[in-house]
Amino acid sequence: MAGTYPLAIMSSINEGEVVFTPIKYLSSAHAVTLYGRFVYGSGGGQLFANIETSLDSGSTWIPIACFAFTTINSSKAFNLSGLKDQISPIPIGALSGDEAISGILGDWIRARVVADADYVNSTLDLRMTAR
Repeated sequence: MAGTYPLAIMSSINEGEVVFTPIKYLSSAHAVTLYGRFVYGSGGGQLFANIETSLDSGSTWIPIACFAFTTINSSKAFNLSGLKDQISPIPIGALSGDEAISGILGDWIRARVVADADYVNSTLDLRMTAR
């Protein structure tokens, strides 16, 4: 289903991990553009916004992108295609900050946000456009 979807919108970011409800039924999507916008207030340290996809209705999650934010305002984007030819296996595992893999798009996509400290008056907005 083509369209733009919010993956995560946080106006209060506490230390720890938050897993957001996945966007489902994207089987007709062949590509996604992921956008992350972080507005820094105070506090914090490192914030990772992991974007994950599932090929089996949420039983297993595969990392496809990781946005890294610190203590400055920042906007970033990734463009990923599920139609990329792969002649060897794509390693599946945690991604480092500001890294993505292309070639794998399941029909479920979610955000998992991990912060190493509390952010005060800070906002994280993650969006995805599927096509």
